[in-house]
Amino acid sequence: MANFPSLSVDPVEVAELLPAALDPTIRAPTEGGYEITRAAFTRLRRQWRVAYAGLTATDKDTLSTFLSTVGVGADEFNWTHPEEGGTPKAVRFVAAFALRRWHVKGFYGCEFDVREV
Repeated sequence: MANFPSLSVDPVEVAELLPAALDPTIRAPTEGGYEITRAAFTRLRRQWRVAYAGLTATDKDTLSTFLSTVGVGADEFNWTHPEEGGTPKAVRFVAAFALRRWHVKGFYGCEFDVREV
């Protein structure tokens, strides 16, 4: 399994999305106005939004290569929460993301979500 690459800067934001954002509930309305519900799965996976600013061109190339290597959300990889540290978590990218030119020439920024496997 691949490891998330080391970059020249730390993320400017790491925000855990609340479990409500990943609601596992399957809902089915009935003719009587009731609702039948059940959990689609039994465990709630954690998800984080990670934002970087001030990435160098080398960092941009490293992230682009890594995104291709893991096939966006196809393969899992090890990611260590920059504030919590500890054991790396097995995660996947939730979706592809854009590396945007930052307001300072030659630097880039990006924002992406990772979710536990």
